[in-house]
Amino acid sequence: MNQFDLRGRLGQVRAPVLVISGERDRLFSAEQAQEIAEEVAGSSYAMIPGAGHLSSLDTPDQFNRLLSDFLAAHFPIK
Repeated sequence: MNQFDLRGRLGQVRAPVLVISGERDRLFSAEQAQEIAEEVAGSSYAMIPGAGHLSSLDTPDQFNRLLSDFLAAHFPIK
């Protein structure tokens, strides 16, 4: 993972982005996730309290709510 560092290209992203971190993530800290979100124009950031790196499994209700809200805001069903 350390050799696959594309942070310098984050400013080129032109799609809606939601960065979700888990409060107890030991692979990527909340600060690192926030830094990624700050580099992508118009992105959203959310931190799930008590979740680890696999927040979609640790806290599926919170993760799904965040994802559903994000998708509804950026890709409304017509």
